[in-house]
Amino acid sequence: MARQKSEVWKHWDRVGTKKEAKAQCKRCGKIYSTSSNTSNLWSHSKTHGIFPAGASTRASSTATVQLDDVDEQEQQVDDPGEPVNADATASVSTANRNAANSASAGSSQPPRKRTKTAQPVQQPTLESSLSRASSFQAYCHSMFSEGGSRSAAIEDALLYMTMKDNLCLSTPTKVGFQYFMKKTVPLWKPPSRTTLTRRMETKYEILSDVVRAALFDVPAVSLTADNWTDRGTNNSYLGVTVHYPHGDEMKTAVLGVTQLHESYTGDYLATKLKEFCDHWGIGNAKVSMVITDNAENIKLAVRKLFGDDRHLSCFDHTLNLIPKAAIGYKGDKKENGPNVPGVPELISKVKRIVTFSHTSNNFADELKRIQRERGKTDGTFLRLIQECPTRWSSAYEMCQRFLEMSEVVTLASLKFPDLVMLTSSEMATLRTVTDMLYPFSLATKEMGADKVTTASKVIPMVHLITRKLNGMQIVATDNTARALHKFLLSALDRRFKDIEFHMPLAIASMMDPRFLKIYFEKPIAVANTLTKMEEFVKNELRNEAREAERVAEETAATSTAAQTAAEGTPNLWDTHDALISSSYAAGITDDLAGRARTELRAFLARPPAPRNANPLKVWNTIKHEYPHVYKLAIKFLPIVATSVPSERLFSLTGRILDDDGNRLSPIHLSQRVFLSKVDEELWVSVL
Repeated sequence: MARQKSEVWKHWDRVGTKKEAKAQCKRCGKIYSTSSNTSNLWSHSKTHGIFPAGASTRASSTATVQLDDVDEQEQQVDDPGEPVNADATASVSTANRNAANSASAGSSQPPRKRTKTAQPVQQPTLESSLSRASSFQAYCHSMFSEGGSRSAAIEDALLYMTMKDNLCLSTPTKVGFQYFMKKTVPLWKPPSRTTLTRRMETKYEILSDVVRAALFDVPAVSLTADNWTDRGTNNSYLGVTVHYPHGDEMKTAVLGVTQLHESYTGDYLATKLKEFCDHWGIGNAKVSMVITDNAENIKLAVRKLFGDDRHLSCFDHTLNLIPKAAIGYKGDKKENGPNVPGVPELISKVKRIVTFSHTSNNFADELKRIQRERGKTDGTFLRLIQECPTRWSSAYEMCQRFLEMSEVVTLASLKFPDLVMLTSSEMATLRTVTDMLYPFSLATKEMGADKVTTASKVIPMVHLITRKLNGMQIVATDNTARALHKFLLSALDRRFKDIEFHMPLAIASMMDPRFLKIYFEKPIAVANTLTKMEEFVKNELRNEAREAERVAEETAATSTAAQTAAEGTPNLWDTHDALISSSYAAGITDDLAGRARTELRAFLARPPAPRNANPLKVWNTIKHEYPHVYKLAIKFLPIVATSVPSERLFSLTGRILDDDGNRLSPIHLSQRVFLSKVDEELWVSVL
């Protein structure tokens, strides 16, 4: 079939050679390259108001009827950019249809269906486009303007980032932040410091009410408390955290920090503690235990407010007194002599080398050079760790890192004659000393957790540390190591020999499905704990009996009154209802001690749960079997064993009270530390 000539040539003249085909416009005289098609020509012709007849520059907009099985390549056109002639299209379509009919005539198959004619897409008018744009602009304005739903969500996310990442409240006003938001959300205007502060106050009020309601529903909580002085502002604060069970998990909340304006005596701290409890609706009976460090003033405050039996000294504080004494001097005075001869001198020798690595640039560079030769790169170099007297396990970490880098340190020290390196025998002793300090470091880290049950681990942990030390093989000729080994075991026994008689810890350990009575070594301690637990379960049964008796009496009275109202006069069966009520109550109260003992012993006879099991989750699956023992477990299991949460609280407070946050009022400071510890799930639950 002959190629069709494009209509565009009515308005153009061919110029140039065959190799460089060009065309000149008859209207304006401009010359364009044809490039073997007419796309450029049609594009220019449109500027003169000349368009293809019923077609675009690339394809005809007039849809033709096509058969599904007809080859589209039979439509011969001049080029892809050339318009399709209407007559030619019709003739091609007719030929294709005839060919298709002829093919179907020779076949038993019916002819294929024709496709529907496609309708051309209409271009929207300018008026409708402007109307749509105006509506969208108004929608965006309503979404991102102050008070809009999208703006509120962004501000809430900004507040979350500010609290969690410890950013100052003036962050939205900083140039870099505003530039970033202009690129990401151009329609949103960042809030001012005042606006963000108001949002913080509102968020605190909402979330504190949620936590207050959660505390009201739980049967018991444990508290940690500590006081602290900020070195930058010289202000003193009391901080309190609360810990309670929620389903299968342990939840932690910061009740806040309050500034102390008087000498913090036991009476004054007790008053402040009571203010915290009153503000959060925590009754005295709901507090199962208060954990503090060994400072006498805070211990006295807890005993005055809650009694002697509800104070627990921090396990980590007490435990770390042992290694601290082992590597130190009697009475913390050097002139009194070492507690373990040879150990303080050895630690001091290591410390001098570590200090030199932090004060001498040449020595530090030499350490890096040797490590680089051994394959390490910038950013992966190891540094010697300095001991910090107020930081637990820091002496162990210093010795452990020194041993790890011992070869590098030895090689580097060859260039520094004044630096005294450890001898081979001292290195061997240091390894043994470090191995003996290792169990204390492990226990300190594990017991410092605040989102798992830890009070039930105290008795097992003391037992495991003792067994670990007893199992160590000490070289007979190493007198220093042998003396240290003896000192550690003696100090453990002295400080924790009566740990099994500490009733809250003993009950928590027995109520833990993983431990039960496994780690108890003293039968009398087991007997005392069982007696105490049986008494608790009997009280629960007695309370249940009283409630059942009250309900039975009310039911009987209601039944008698209803019958009298129906019959008009009392009848002989009134006595029957009273007998039923009294016999029901008597059946419940019968042999309370036996029932309590049976339920408790049935639980203790269970096989221990796996060590990595969640005790709260285990109890939620078996509480229907031991309903009264469960009430005992849920009171003592959630107790935390250390005051580490309040220590972390003051570390957080110190970071907030830096140069950008020292203008915070005490109220806003308390709100910030509360919000910074709220988990994401609770935060997003309320907007």
